Amino acid sequence: PNGVVFNNNSVTGDKTSVTLNDYEEGTYTATMTPNTSGTITLNNKTLSYTRIGRVVHVAGYIDFASVSSPVGSVNINLPFTQASTTENPTACNVRFNGFSNSSYHANTPWAQCSNGVISIYSGNSSGVLSNVAQEITTSCSVRIGVTYFTNA
Repeated sequence: PNGVVFNNNSVTGDKTSVTLNDYEEGTYTATMTPNTSGTITLNNKTLSYTRIGRVVHVAGYIDFASVSSPVGSVNINLPFTQASTTENPTACNVRFNGFSNSSYHANTPWAQCSNGVISIYSGNSSGVLSNVAQEITTSCSVRIGVTYFTNA
């Protein structure tokens, strides 16, 4: 009734370290918000997730219904809050198609998870830029694959 207990003869007493008590699959509604100003309305906005214990994997595809003067980096919400400790790594893969400026492809978008969102920035040989939102148009799409840890 409390989860799946894996056989571990070296554990005595409390067996919480060998108990898997959380497995969940589902979908959630994504939102994308520019950090500085403007609005982005999503068309296809359902992302899938699988949670196994503290590990969460999010995957999916989103595209845009309307874009109104977005400025700055952008955030996409997550279904569960990320762990706040630094020893829990995050793997983010975000790919944009159809930026408004074809030369912008040289500035590779990159992402990180923190504070319950995927923050998407841009980078080039000069360093980190925060202008990815300005390149988003209604002809863009984004593919997302993120794996991260929750606190509990």
